Amino acid sequence: MKPDLRRTRSKILLRIAAAALLLTPLTGSGCGRLLTTSPEPGDVFDAPLDGLSPAERTAFLRGDAEFARAFSMTDGLGPIFNEVACASC
Repeated sequence: MKPDLRRTRSKILLRIAAAALLLTPLTGSGCGRLLTTSPEPGDVFDAPLDGLSPAERTAFLRGDAEFARAFSMTDGLGPIFNEVACASC
């Protein structure tokens, strides 16, 4: 086999192997991690974490207010949205 042909063949085989490694998590071996599960009893998702600094707590409260705010078309809400607020989901 000629050196150029051998080098081209090696590159193709290397690309196939790399693609197989990248796609492995998307096949049967990784499906369990893609599925959602119910939260554990007692999990709280709408409250700040314990131990936040005053600045972090302020940032959380500001973000929480934006999460609940209803948007309108004048705010930039486009025609493809199902709801008017993030909290709707």
